[in-house]
Amino acid sequence: MNNGISFMVRVRNEEKTLEASIRSLFSLTIPHEINIFLHRCTDNSENIVRKLAEENKNIRVFIYSNKVSRAGYETLATDSNSEHSLTTYYNYCFNQRTMFWSFKWDADFIASPPLVDFLNSKEWTEDNICYVITYKSPINSAAEIYLSCSGFGYSKYLFWETIVYKASAKIITLDDSIFINHVSVLSDIKSYWYEEPWYLTEDSEEAKIVKTRIEMLEKDYGKEPIGMARALNPESGPANIRILQDKPTYVNINS
Repeated sequence: MNNGISFMVRVRNEEKTLEASIRSLFSLTIPHEINIFLHRCTDNSENIVRKLAEENKNIRVFIYSNKVSRAGYETLATDSNSEHSLTTYYNYCFNQRTMFWSFKWDADFIASPPLVDFLNSKEWTEDNICYVITYKSPINSAAEIYLSCSGFGYSKYLFWETIVYKASAKIITLDDSIFINHVSVLSDIKSYWYEEPWYLTEDSEEAKIVKTRIEMLEKDYGKEPIGMARALNPESGPANIRILQDKPTYVNINS
């Protein structure tokens, strides 16, 4: 591993925000790499990334072709070690880094000037630290561990992925004046949410198991709103909230 930050950018049809997102990192002066993972893109995302890579030698481009369970019921019902697992995808991306620090960067993030200044102010040598950073969108704000030098990778927690880090790690919450602009809003539904899920396109034993588990969830908790398995979305639906509150047996499905 080298000193510096590896940005982990997962891209699935992000042509609206992708170029602005990546260009907002171009003013970094520290050692860094921008690892961009193109996941089954059908829009102009790949062309945008290839063009940016010609301009910036810090960009590395990867193709990830596995069909992946989406956040929500699909992730809950899919085994964590499956090739279709969201955590399998995240860990593939995480393991491509060549630098000590990893920054989980979304393709609809824009680095604010204070964030760039903060990143440029440090040497980013190996350390046992995780940084909690605020993002601000047009309708809300939240904070999570986006930048870490203490991470082992990702595991599944109910509907989402979560970073796994050393128990001894020092967690530092940055002042919210150092923030990420999240230019999408939670109500924006990406086109891939309307695609048929992978478990209905395969005739495998795993697909049958996942389908059965999701049918159980729908029977007990109702249909999940499309694309709404996002923690801060007020429209994430009573189903998700009830599962979190009730902690039924579904919580233990290969979590």
